[in-house]
Amino acid sequence: MRQKRDPQRNLLQLMARNKVARELEAISLVLDQNAGILDLVFRDLVQYQRTDTGRDGMTVEQVLRCAILKQYRDLTFEELAFHLEDSMAFRSFARLKMGRYPCGSALQENIKAIAAETWEAVNRMLLEHGAQQQVEQGGAVRLDSTVVETPIHHPTDSRLLMDGIRVITRLLQAGKDLNPTPWYTFADHQRAAKKRGLQILNARKDKVRHKAYGELLSLARRVLRGEQVPGGEKVVSFFECHTEVIVKGRRDTQYGHKIFLSGGRSGLILDCVIPRGNPTDAALFPDLLARQEAIYGRLPAKTAAGGAFASQGNLRLAQGRGVKDVMFAKKRGLRVLDMVKSLWVYKKLRNFRAGLEANISRLKRAFGVERCTWQGWPGFRQYVWSAVVSYNVLVLGMLLQAQ
Repeated sequence: MRQKRDPQRNLLQLMARNKVARELEAISLVLDQNAGILDLVFRDLVQYQRTDTGRDGMTVEQVLRCAILKQYRDLTFEELAFHLEDSMAFRSFARLKMGRYPCGSALQENIKAIAAETWEAVNRMLLEHGAQQQVEQGGAVRLDSTVVETPIHHPTDSRLLMDGIRVITRLLQAGKDLNPTPWYTFADHQRAAKKRGLQILNARKDKVRHKAYGELLSLARRVLRGEQVPGGEKVVSFFECHTEVIVKGRRDTQYGHKIFLSGGRSGLILDCVIPRGNPTDAALFPDLLARQEAIYGRLPAKTAAGGAFASQGNLRLAQGRGVKDVMFAKKRGLRVLDMVKSLWVYKKLRNFRAGLEANISRLKRAFGVERCTWQGWPGFRQYVWSAVVSYNVLVLGMLLQAQ
């Protein structure tokens, strides 16, 4: 049985007076003022199941609040289960009845049922509430991109070969437990593969390394033939196959996905785009502007973007659609007075854009966006969007509390 919310509030659900409790109160008030969010989440949790029979499960409100708690404190599911049992403030925020202590697996099953598209719709609803409360009108927008890592170890050719041997051996061993027993036979070479892998890792001479590769695999085209493998063909993980190889400027290579964030004056994250592949920032600029128009019904008057977004075509596009001032952090052949009306405006917008880097840093440090811990491409999108919504509901709540 699944209800949207429990109509009977517990009289013992009280909040403390510390900083965390004040933030939870602010978040709780925003969620109460936007009850329509529960309708969005309800569809994901129920889908085609009946809601009027069976054992009482977590209400939609409890699932949503627990999901926000998880990202707000950057907890694992087991840590979240512990705090929901141990902390009165957490239990009060999650609206849990006495005697209800959801375990980590129950929390995981319920929270992961909320789709990325639903989180995005929840974010749109929060932005609409912020506009109604005069917190954020979307008149000035700042754009930037960052990389979110996937949960894989640093990929090397030898380690990937070892992983492949280990996984195939594990599947073959599991097959022997089937009934009727399969006819095939196989040899377990995991120890030999590990030995050769360590030999490759510790080899100081290419001759030794090539010999070990030859023993580990009869053909490894990148190592033995010296061929360059195109980025789109590279496999960096057998478990998170969607992982991309991302190189931003002169920084170290990262393994995950690039996300594009749009921020406003209030500190809210107005939009998040998570594309497949590794598109350039300049290529995504038109889409980011179009999405702002879809959110607020108009384009922003001022746009401040990172240097990688800069191009003559993007400048003409934005100005042609009515954006008055378009600032790119790096000029890349563009004149300041072609972008904005004065050097003073350029410097102001450049400083304004730098504020988004602080928002991104907070998302990564406090809300777990540095590294996604959920599996698969859908899980990656769910994880990032749940963190963005948790961040936004906190920022919005604190801004409304300060009014």
